[in-house]
Amino acid sequence: MVGSVKMQRDYAKRLPATFNLEIQSEHFGNGQSLSIEESTVETHETVDNNVEKMRLQFYSHFLNNSRQDATTTNAHMTVLIDALIAKSAIHKQTAMWDATDVCGKQYRCVKAYLLLSHLASKYDITFDRAIGALSHGRKRCH
Repeated sequence: MVGSVKMQRDYAKRLPATFNLEIQSEHFGNGQSLSIEESTVETHETVDNNVEKMRLQFYSHFLNNSRQDATTTNAHMTVLIDALIAKSAIHKQTAMWDATDVCGKQYRCVKAYLLLSHLASKYDITFDRAIGALSHGRKRCH
């Protein structure tokens, strides 16, 4: 539907960075890991002769040693929404259909909904979040 955005987001499995062929004492306590949250964004726009065109975009948020929780997810959503506004892909009073996995720490805890309501107020956007996965994550992001 023109004026709405469909999003699907999920965290990829955390990737550990291991040190290779080096003395362990040089890196003791300095273990690193890479966190990736993937997002697909589907927007609709009207082009010539009132023809509706769908655009699918893919975004990734890379962080090292970040927590995969509601605060991090909110920071990623803020960056994503700012990018979509800059591209004129969304505007005020847009409806965002947000599909995520079942992880409570990132998407369905009280803090996640508090931060989501803050984003809705800040950007004047309506969010409809659908949470569903039979098992925790590890599904295709499409």
